[in-house]
Amino acid sequence: MYSVHVHVDVETSEQTSATYKLDHLATFTATADQGRVKPSDVIDRLKEMEASTGVWAMKVILQIDRRAIVVKDADTHKVLKRCQYAVKHQ
Repeated sequence: MYSVHVHVDVETSEQTSATYKLDHLATFTATADQGRVKPSDVIDRLKEMEASTGVWAMKVILQIDRRAIVVKDADTHKVLKRCQYAVKHQ
């Protein structure tokens, strides 16, 4: 079962973050020399993993806010990955 939680600032009524519980299969690092990675590239890589070591889904929490995307272990809430980004306002 998947769930979504949206967090809103009560003073401004602006959404501050969203949290999703989901099953995570794998994280792949793309480098500049690989060029653009297509979905078919990822499917091929998953098939290779399944044939050699296997693939198991991990229950995670994906949290998105104004500064970062954070992936946490659903059981321990330990941060597994944090990706900072800058938001441009127009």
